[in-house]
Amino acid sequence: MSAIDCIITAAGLSSRMGQWKMMLPWEQGTILDTSIKNALQFCSRIILVTGYRGNELHERYANQSNITIIHNPDYAQGLLTSVKAAVPAVQTEHCFLTHGDMPTLTIDIFRKIWSLRNDGAILPLHNGIPGHPILVSKPC
Repeated sequence: MSAIDCIITAAGLSSRMGQWKMMLPWEQGTILDTSIKNALQFCSRIILVTGYRGNELHERYANQSNITIIHNPDYAQGLLTSVKAAVPAVQTEHCFLTHGDMPTLTIDIFRKIWSLRNDGAILPLHNGIPGHPILVSKPC
């Protein structure tokens, strides 16, 4: 495990899907449980940004020492507000950024992106389409 923070956004309404994705079943837990578990295979700490149904997420994850919870009261104004809320909590030179509804990100994906790190940002592409996790350095 590397000493690196990972911001995971879980503040949104899941309005396009029609139901809240974070607590939907996935493997032995939920989509968000699996997203967090996978990120922690490489990252040392999760900065979990909550908003919609934030109390539920706080109750579920507050007692985990490797998860810092940040509530974004402005979550309805969009994803950028969640990123802005989380950035002051970052303690490492580089930070991953991803979403709570990405349970298929593996340690190999984090490891590959980490191997490409520099003083900028790395936005992975899959078939030419931007994806996650994004890796950002402090100078950015």
